[in-house]
Amino acid sequence: MPKAQRIWLGAAVALLAAVVYGVALDRSPVYLTHDEVIYARNAYSIAATGRDLSGQFLPISIPVTGTFYATPANIYLTAAFLTVLPLSEVTIRLPSVLIGLVCVWLVYLVARRLLNSERCGAAAAVVLLLTPAHFIHSRLATDHLYLVACMLAWL
Repeated sequence: MPKAQRIWLGAAVALLAAVVYGVALDRSPVYLTHDEVIYARNAYSIAATGRDLSGQFLPISIPVTGTFYATPANIYLTAAFLTVLPLSEVTIRLPSVLIGLVCVWLVYLVARRLLNSERCGAAAAVVLLLTPAHFIHSRLATDHLYLVACMLAWL
């Protein structure tokens, strides 16, 4: 496949993914879940003061409740978004959309290399893009897809 076609194919898949995953983040899911609120509060606190809700300065693990600690990747990425965007449901969920799009791109790269075909790589990316579980978790401000992105990057 010529390079120009590869670029257009990649751009088409990326645009499709951005539209599908990014539309109506403030309305679907209908409301923020408990975990999204806790992570967002910690992210907002870190963005504003550099400290989490318990007062720790840039913690490695963030206490949520009792002995449950949250992984910091999604909280710090959300904090980075909150330094330039206002606090809203969309801003809180945008980092997960970004990670979901990164996962789709990484699946494209892995499938293209393994199957030695641009079209098969694009097909694999579209399959992941349309997978319900991936779609849902890409729209929730939780850390479920961060490990998937790390594993795909490793592959």
